[in-house]
Amino acid sequence: MDKAFLAELNKKFPEQFELGENGEFVKFSAKSPDFGDVLINENAHSQGDFIVHLGKFTHAHCQIFESEYTLEDHAAGLDDDVFWLLGEIFADRIICHGTGTGGGYDHEEYWQLADCTDYFSWSGKYSGKREETVKNKKILLAEVKFYKTAHMTAADTLRTTNYRPHLVIENQTEYLGVQFFDGEDFAIEKNIIAMALCVYDGVDYAGLQPGTIFRILEGGTVVGNGEILEIGDC
Repeated sequence: MDKAFLAELNKKFPEQFELGENGEFVKFSAKSPDFGDVLINENAHSQGDFIVHLGKFTHAHCQIFESEYTLEDHAAGLDDDVFWLLGEIFADRIICHGTGTGGGYDHEEYWQLADCTDYFSWSGKYSGKREETVKNKKILLAEVKFYKTAHMTAADTLRTTNYRPHLVIENQTEYLGVQFFDGEDFAIEKNIIAMALCVYDGVDYAGLQPGTIFRILEGGTVVGNGEILEIGDC
């Protein structure tokens, strides 16, 4: 791990973490076994990219920003600042969901209840009282192709409601957060049909129309492309 990063991490979270084997990752031991450990490692394939593993559920691609990072930056689809994300995790403001072996996350301010039973924060089972459900949202039917850079595997499925990448329209730069929830069996370098939900309020999805060409990104990494076939409502 980068020494400057470790020094800054120790300033912000003193004596709260330990180094893993050969110093290749940082570990914050679980506060609750329901959530699990938080691990951080550098992305060997992308300089300046840190991967934060959120317990049993998912991971996030993060950077270090020189300017102050805010909740609005998160909502706009920027990669999370690693120190900001850790602070929000430990304050129980990052909510995760899934089966216990894979899932998704978001900030409680923008959380949308997905099709799963339980929700978890750092302290354990989430006890917040937010009652928003997925309604009045745009649904996308698209033909997509995933590259070998995708973190999903052949064992994953687009039907779990756990996969939340961003779409970027061709020749544009704005990140549009979506949540895949149905589709054909996942495959690499093969065109498949998939359905995704436009999950965030306050984000302009108007550019996603039938015929729109887009890239699929996990953090700053392009992992696929696609074309919108149909638009619907739920």
